[in-house]
Amino acid sequence: MKTSPPRSFIRLASALLLAVAGPVSGEISTRLTDTIKHGVGSINLLKDVSSAQFAQQVTGTGKLFFGVDVNENASGNESADSIGVALKGVSLTVTTTTGTYVFSDFSTSTTAVLTEAGGKQSSSYYTLFGQTGSSQITGSTAGFDLSQFDDVLSISNVSFTGEVISAQMSVTLLNTGTANDMNSSFFDFSGGYEDLAFLSPRDALALESAEIGLSAAPTGIIYSNNAPVVTTTDTTVAVVQSAKTKETTTSSSLISAAPAAPAPSVILGLLLVLSVLVLEGVRKSTNQKTPSPPNQ
Repeated sequence: MKTSPPRSFIRLASALLLAVAGPVSGEISTRLTDTIKHGVGSINLLKDVSSAQFAQQVTGTGKLFFGVDVNENASGNESADSIGVALKGVSLTVTTTTGTYVFSDFSTSTTAVLTEAGGKQSSSYYTLFGQTGSSQITGSTAGFDLSQFDDVLSISNVSFTGEVISAQMSVTLLNTGTANDMNSSFFDFSGGYEDLAFLSPRDALALESAEIGLSAAPTGIIYSNNAPVVTTTDTTVAVVQSAKTKETTTSSSLISAAPAAPAPSVILGLLLVLSVLVLEGVRKSTNQKTPSPPNQ
């Protein structure tokens, strides 16, 4: 009689082998705990994602994408269907086992010429549009509500080596003061809490393409549409990169289990248990008498 290891053992062995190989973190979208408060945000990204997930979120084009929930009072020339803020500065500081890296090359898909409160010189600033309430956008990450966010902020040219120890993002909104011009009135910030999310390239593309708040922008404000910060290239590269990561992880697992290489203790234990089960099956098969055929 031929015997096989029980299915419960096979399931247990598979689970342990996956544990040895380690999970492969796919690109995901995650709502962040830290927010922009009163125009300033100090965002600890590793509160909500692991070091490995953060590293994998950096696309093959060197970009990181963040969703912003613009939370402003619909007063003055702003309305429930169109609100906005301007960005004075954004920086990302990543500390790894090899050193500290600072990135400040950020962008959004729109800009406007504004004057900072107390200043005399007007400059072009990146802006974020939104609306009060949620939209009808559906994201690609299970359990993440993309409809709660309005616009996309991108940080580019991100590249580092080593294992990530910390990742801190700093965001400062532009204070336009009490100027009476249309742009300053629209892009001021009221001190509300702007929520943030770490976005996968696919979710970032969907959110930016929705252009929330733009079509309802009041007549009289002047802004420019820039090149999109997210492209289909970013999403394609992300898919290829994720596939390569999985392939590398799988290959490494297979190599580590090869007879010529030292096997991890867990795998050795599994092989030992499997050998015992097979030998036990052979022993039972040998000792069992073959039943006589039924009488004809």
